[in-house]
Amino acid sequence: MTPSSSFNTDGGINEIPLPGAVGKLWLCGKHFIGPKVEQVITDFDIQHVVCLVEEHELVGRYDKYIQWHRD
Repeated sequence: MTPSSSFNTDGGINEIPLPGAVGKLWLCGKHFIGPKVEQVITDFDIQHVVCLVEEHELVGRYDKYIQWHRD
């Protein structure tokens, strides 16, 4: 996978520049990470994921993603 370079329907993933900082900050849509969280964290070497949507927005659509956060 590569970072998004144009509009897409899954929210994509984009690196947020952090000049002078160690590490990387990625911003991605729930439709991008929800169905394939393990693949995304591996492909982009992500250490932590913060979800800014509420659980009810994911239930029934991304139940495995919800469980991944709980675990």
